[in-house]
Amino acid sequence: MPILACQARDKHGKIACKKLRNQTDIVIPAILYGEKKASESISLPHKEVHYLHNKKKFAGHLFQLKIGNKKQAALVKAIQRHHLNGKILHVDLQRIDKSHKITTTIPIMFLHADECPAVKQKGQITYTTTELSVTCLPSDLPEHIALDLTELDIDQIIHLSDLQIPEGVEPTEAISESHNPTLVTAHMPKIIEEPEETEEDEAAETDDGEDGAEGAEGAEGSDQQQSTSEDEKQ
Repeated sequence: MPILACQARDKHGKIACKKLRNQTDIVIPAILYGEKKASESISLPHKEVHYLHNKKKFAGHLFQLKIGNKKQAALVKAIQRHHLNGKILHVDLQRIDKSHKITTTIPIMFLHADECPAVKQKGQITYTTTELSVTCLPSDLPEHIALDLTELDIDQIIHLSDLQIPEGVEPTEAISESHNPTLVTAHMPKIIEEPEETEEDEAAETDDGEDGAEGAEGAEGSDQQQSTSEDEKQ
């Protein structure tokens, strides 16, 4: 379990948290709760948290928090991010008892997609489900669940029941006939063909062109007659 160095925060509340957010290039405000203990306000190192988050090794992961002289196992439960720049503003951490099962979401890692027959035939792969909610003991929690797509072929569908879930890890919602979501599908891209012009369409276009020309000539003749009539009056 990776260690994450933290600092306890003496000041609480929205104002203190807002002031700390102005320093998010250095630290990130967080709350630690659970296990029937009082909540603790802490701050996390900005650089390390963003590095882990970009590597997809932060949300839903377990850490050994080092707060002063004490250590506490914790699970990253929620992350609040800025709606424009994506910067992490706040983190919720849940205390973990290693003897109690936890529920969290872990990513599904799709392997060898570029080597599968579907891609070699210029097909398209659609990833419908990319993460899975699981329940397990903290010691059994994997960073991800791998799905090998080496044999994926055109018109093939992979469901949750096809996923090899590690021993000791269970989907939060049991797999059944009514709950077996699609993970991946492979299909050929749809080609939209423009309808070919028929002889009747071409003839109609020709007639329209001739009518337009005749109309223009008629209008021009009318203008000339009107001009001549005005000259005679003068």
